[in-house]
Amino acid sequence: MTASSGSAGAIVAVGCEACEHPGRAELEQQLLHQVAAEVVAQSFGMSTVIVEWHASRHLHGVARRVPGDPRELLVDLDYARSRAEAVAHVAAAEGKHTLQLAALKEYRECTQAICKLVDARARLTPGRHDPRWDDLLDALLKLVERHPDWREELVAALDAASKKGARSS
Repeated sequence: MTASSGSAGAIVAVGCEACEHPGRAELEQQLLHQVAAEVVAQSFGMSTVIVEWHASRHLHGVARRVPGDPRELLVDLDYARSRAEAVAHVAAAEGKHTLQLAALKEYRECTQAICKLVDARARLTPGRHDPRWDDLLDALLKLVERHPDWREELVAALDAASKKGARSS
């Protein structure tokens, strides 16, 4: 999906009916105020799938929130990937090939982002990743859940250990 600059500096994703809609600003305001996608779609004469796609791809990540926890980001990326797959199937069935290709591109981008976030290449390279680190990290995260006041100190310690490990490599 290519992007271009729209009115008021908004990024418009070419092929996204919601991005290209003249009432985009109002449409996005309704979504941000938790108006159901079905209602928004009906109000603007669009398919619910397109409104949901726009909300998850072009509105959700930028306007709603950016997760601070990498695990939360993984959940969001996986959700976006599953929605992209659903949009691709519906678009194919409706003969909307531009939307289908955009959804497949989104699916690929989400997959690549997940791989980068979990450092898939290092994990798949023999001798470069110790699975015990994952077990230790899981144990520390469980500990932080029970003792949230330790979070900052543990994060700082993990960050320092990570930097030290990077320098010795």
